[in-house]
Amino acid sequence: DLRRCNKRVMETLVKSGALDCFGSTRATLFNAIPKATKAAEQFSKAYASHENPIARLKALINAYLNFGISNPGYYEIMMDSNTPRYTEYVGTKMEPLAYKDKQLSLKLVEIATTVFEEIAEMNNPLLKKDAPYRALQLWSSIHGIVTLRNRKIWREVVDDPDLIIKRMADDLLLQFSGETLV
Repeated sequence: DLRRCNKRVMETLVKSGALDCFGSTRATLFNAIPKATKAAEQFSKAYASHENPIARLKALINAYLNFGISNPGYYEIMMDSNTPRYTEYVGTKMEPLAYKDKQLSLKLVEIATTVFEEIAEMNNPLLKKDAPYRALQLWSSIHGIVTLRNRKIWREVVDDPDLIIKRMADDLLLQFSGETLV
């Protein structure tokens, strides 16, 4: 079970002090664990909620945006902090736990890659061999949207950031589904 494994990994990392580099208290980090596991669940449910790959892609985009925007503090801890990653734990006692956490992240990228492979099989211009690249490209785009929204940068530039986010999400769906933007 992906959720239980990730929860155990995160709890052990927090209790051991391995995540003290976040600059947050251990209590704050410990409270972030349910949010992290919920994010993984939402991503998996978004994929499973549709049979059509384009609908799956839309659900994945929306799940990521909804989690990131609804949980800005947790998103910052999980995705935007300059904290150690797996390679920095290699050779330490934390390596096995960091490896399990890395595997969870790779599973989420695998889900997105699978959607792009399914889209490619629909005779779209997207090539199946480009699916991993497209998954990372989409993740980068969505991460940028969430980060700009959460840092309130867009409020300085546009009147309705949420309208811009919806439009960008729709544009990403068109771009990454292999269709032509209108």
